[in-house]
Amino acid sequence: MKIALFGATGAVGGYFLNKALAAGHEVTALVRSPEKLVAQPNLRAVKGDVTDTSDVQSVINQTDVVVSCLGNVKGVMIMERAAEAILQAAAAQSNPSKCLFVSSIGCGGSSWVVLQLLRLINGRAVFADYERADARIAREANVPYVLIRPAA
Repeated sequence: MKIALFGATGAVGGYFLNKALAAGHEVTALVRSPEKLVAQPNLRAVKGDVTDTSDVQSVINQTDVVVSCLGNVKGVMIMERAAEAILQAAAAQSNPSKCLFVSSIGCGGSSWVVLQLLRLINGRAVFADYERADARIAREANVPYVLIRPAA
């Protein structure tokens, strides 16, 4: 399987990357810093910006599935803009790739307690960005997607 991966240098994305490569899949990862990834067979690292639709498009062409393991880091809120760029790039394909988006527990009412804790830890604006991203994904009508909210 050919996979386009966003968030490959993070904790969840790195775990997904290792599992996908171990299973023999081809992975193209769009990252800000390709040097953070160790060169491996079946891995192609592409330098780019996940909020830029043209950068995203260059990675998802000819893939079977798009996987987003993105998260906001250091107060830089990218979730809503990244979801929009990924969905626009996928929708531009004649046969849109399936998209898997890993979100966060607490989003969409999945856990009120966790939501309150995460708002205290990360701030309301950061978590609101996750909520807007989830809402944008849920409105998508042209791209097949799965929105994943981890249980922990």
